[in-house]
Amino acid sequence: MDPVRHRVETHRGGLGVLTGIAACLCFGIAGLTARDACAAPVALGGGFDYYSGPANQITRSALVIASVGLGPSGNASIAGLRFDDSNAGQGAGVTVALGLPVGPTSALKLLGSEFAGSDFRAWRVKAGPQASPPRAASLGVYYTHYQDNADSRTDGVVGELGMPLVSRLTGRASASYATDPGGSPSTQGSIGLGWTPVHSLELSGEVGIARNGALAMAPLPHHKALDLPLIGGGSGQGSRSTGETTYEPTILLGVRALFP
Repeated sequence: MDPVRHRVETHRGGLGVLTGIAACLCFGIAGLTARDACAAPVALGGGFDYYSGPANQITRSALVIASVGLGPSGNASIAGLRFDDSNAGQGAGVTVALGLPVGPTSALKLLGSEFAGSDFRAWRVKAGPQASPPRAASLGVYYTHYQDNADSRTDGVVGELGMPLVSRLTGRASASYATDPGGSPSTQGSIGLGWTPVHSLELSGEVGIARNGALAMAPLPHHKALDLPLIGGGSGQGSRSTGETTYEPTILLGVRALFP
């Protein structure tokens, strides 16, 4: 197949995924009764993320976020972002997320993202169940898939846990496993804290270790055409192609402000 045509079709596929998720979001909101829709909490705000990962990767992202509640355990949101990556340069992206309530303390989470830089297009989906066990904790297990217009593709599974510790402080932990047809499997684990000093403001920080990159949990996608490490984390193609195992630290810092 012609490379240009293949890249266009891949890009269209990504748009199709986001369009489908956006449609689900709309239907989910439309499924509320008129009374529920009027009472649904709406939040507007933004945030900033800083990521440092394998191969000296640094990614900074600014976000604008809109969110609406869907019952006691569901929500829908859309976020636009502008990123500046140490390898890929500047770009933009959009993420659409939907949490469909399937019980009083559980929901099905669906998320789709699309990214665009100077010479790449990419999309990623993440889906799975999330439960809220006793003590207001949250536990989720998700499947992730990533693909771009440079024939890069990864599949993985991610587990995430959140647990209230003391007033305004939440503990977090995550683990992932992912495969790349062109390299070794990647695993990553991290722990962190979320702090809400005042209403509507959250500060967060996580530290972790990535083995053979961070295929499933990097904030921005892989772009093999650059012949560089994963955007937002991961080892370069050279070390991955030789079968060498690498262990490198990851750091993620974030701030979110949502009103009201």
